[in-house]
Amino acid sequence: MVLKKGIVFLLLLSIAFIGSTVYRPYIYNNNIPDLHFADFLPNLFSVPVTYAFYSFVYSILKKNINDKIKTIKKITFGMVFYEFLQLFTGGFDVYDLGATFIGAGIVYFAVITPNKQQI
Repeated sequence: MVLKKGIVFLLLLSIAFIGSTVYRPYIYNNNIPDLHFADFLPNLFSVPVTYAFYSFVYSILKKNINDKIKTIKKITFGMVFYEFLQLFTGGFDVYDLGATFIGAGIVYFAVITPNKQQI
């Protein structure tokens, strides 16, 4: 289980990293309209990557995340708080906020929904 969670974390982190360091500069340098996807890609993955890391660390410690919904909410709040801090530096973007909530929704449906289907 530790290996599986580690692979998920590294995969999500790699996608976010490649999106920020390869995809985004390519889109910007070639003036390709991508509906702001290059702009908000890192925020789209912020909650999934953080939750995957949290889950991976917990599995290494041989613990379970007791309240997954609360954990997702805390991570989402932290990302939103960070985005609002960027109001002072000029990095604030409404698309980033939306992407953060979409990423949180993806985590919610990936983590919580499968557990509700069990009888």
